[in-house]
Amino acid sequence: YKPTGCICTSDYHPKQCECDAHASAGWPKATCDAAKEPCTSANNPVGCTPVCTNSQFETEENCLCPAEQSWTSQCKVGHCSGGTFAEPTPIGCGPVDCTSSSQSYACVCTLANHPSLCTCPDPSTSTSNEITFNNAKCTEWKTYNALPTCNSATLTEGGCKCTGEYEPKGCTYDPLVEVGNCVGGNFDHPTPFGCTVQDCGAQTDFACYCTSANHLAGCICKDDPLLDSNAVDFTKEVCEATLVYQGLSACGAGDAQPTNNCKCTLDFKPTGCKYDPQVELLACSGGTFARPEPLGCFPGTCAGDGTTLFPCLCDPTHIPNGCTCAEDPEEEPTSNEVTFDHATCEASLEYKGLTDCSSEEVGEGCKCTTDFEPVGCTYNPLREPKDCSNGDFEHPEPFGCIPAACTGGTTDFPCICTKTNHPYKCTCAEDPEDQPGSNAVEFDRAKCEATLVYQSLTACDSEEVGSGCKCTSSHEPAGCTYDPLREPANCNDGTFEHPEPLGCNPTTCAVATSETTGFPCICSGSDNSPTGCTCPDDLTGIPIDKCECLPTADPRATVDGICAPYCTAKGQPSASCVCDTADQDTYTPAKCAEDKVTIPATADCTNVTKDTSAVDCPCPTDKKELKADPRSGKGGLCAAGSMRAALAVVVSALIIPAFILFF
Repeated sequence: YKPTGCICTSDYHPKQCECDAHASAGWPKATCDAAKEPCTSANNPVGCTPVCTNSQFETEENCLCPAEQSWTSQCKVGHCSGGTFAEPTPIGCGPVDCTSSSQSYACVCTLANHPSLCTCPDPSTSTSNEITFNNAKCTEWKTYNALPTCNSATLTEGGCKCTGEYEPKGCTYDPLVEVGNCVGGNFDHPTPFGCTVQDCGAQTDFACYCTSANHLAGCICKDDPLLDSNAVDFTKEVCEATLVYQGLSACGAGDAQPTNNCKCTLDFKPTGCKYDPQVELLACSGGTFARPEPLGCFPGTCAGDGTTLFPCLCDPTHIPNGCTCAEDPEEEPTSNEVTFDHATCEASLEYKGLTDCSSEEVGEGCKCTTDFEPVGCTYNPLREPKDCSNGDFEHPEPFGCIPAACTGGTTDFPCICTKTNHPYKCTCAEDPEDQPGSNAVEFDRAKCEATLVYQSLTACDSEEVGSGCKCTSSHEPAGCTYDPLREPANCNDGTFEHPEPLGCNPTTCAVATSETTGFPCICSGSDNSPTGCTCPDDLTGIPIDKCECLPTADPRATVDGICAPYCTAKGQPSASCVCDTADQDTYTPAKCAEDKVTIPATADCTNVTKDTSAVDCPCPTDKKELKADPRSGKGGLCAAGSMRAALAVVVSALIIPAFILFF
């Protein structure tokens, strides 16, 4: 390291050195200045110093460290030369190739020297040993080095290092030992030890990779099918299935169904039997339903219209008796998968089995024809659907047409009702989404049917009960029918008999409580509940002369409320509480009624009069209070002679009944 202010030389010229203006001709100042700058390209500017690469050091080589690289600081400090792996010196140094397998400070692993804590080469750097010991190989070795040594014929959980004595399947060989290809031994212990497994040959009897042509029992299926020249056909799954298949025997008459432990044959194919995984399955082209050929074939597209003798898939152009409808649209053998789905296929098979209708009788179970089109007859599911545009309700045209949206106020043939056009005998759509036009949400099936009923009625002509007639502004009897398509509106005028607009809905009253409303409106609180208003569900604040107290769930029923509170226990929350018709937690209406019978009548004993009962408000025993009591005068209820009578009343009214209850 050279201190700031040293004189630059041709061998060492860091940025902080000073170029000597009087230097010799061999190292002029101009050359010195240029040498202190890193090159932007080859010798540009002239005399510049090359930029250091990763693993080079500015203090040791003729290069300048680049800016803002992850290893820039190490480049400036220099390579590690001491310390430990955790704390190498000098501080901030960069590791270089290990010089010994027992090195004790930070270094880069090499094939010859790789202590356990060394650092694997950077994938982006070039080293002298990258061909045999690059980053991938080094990482593989570190994984191997961390494993325990195998100590039995069973693979240790998590893996173990293969040894000459123990070589369980799946153990890991030393990746740095290359002994060549396997040439002998057996499937469990190929030789030489740690050899590289190759593809099986026809007679290979030691460890080898299965191929589509050679797959002896005991061969190894490759994890990566791309390692095999037959990758497309001989994947790991096919390989494993092939090994299972070749270990089975052919199914026979005695094999129970289902079974998965025998090979399928033309004569015996019990459910679950195994087909050869390597034999390409073909479409059935012959045989019978019980014995289709070739073996393991699948139903292909039907080729005729009569009766098929072996399994085939129905096609729009070929629907022979016995054909099968494809379950999955992706399996359909035609290009018109959308129209010829499973449901259409099934309907086509059913249609083919029917005969032509021969009359206009109810036609369930026969084919519709241009001559006879009875109600319930069946149209060809494969016909090209067209909108009805002519004819009549019995024979709409073209034949087999589909009703479309009505286009006017009348129609002679079937059409679908719409909000704007719903003539007599039009049909309401089953689903709102099927309703033509943009009014599907506003004109669903329920509203459509209600509209058809409404337009079949006549106008009401009196104020009698109006079930079965149209409500009008002149006659609006109870039960009359309003136009289902009217625009909902709030009542704002008229009378109670004829609120306006026609068919309006009462809204919150705007009239003061002290006044009277002339048309229906809903009572609202203490301020807007005029005489004649309609009581709402929420009675909060509404006077009891407009909406009487409810026997249960009345929000006004509180201790300080308009209505008496509901009792929650005997005499609670006040003596004037009323029984709730609904249970109050554990306090039932029946219990409340029983308690009410035994609760004496209440009186205001703070303001007694000469007529206040001595039973409700006993006479004072204090002389001063007795004298002030208006009942203590001569002949009064609390006078000396009267008190005895009052006590008798108390005894007969309270004490005697209490004894009766007690005993």
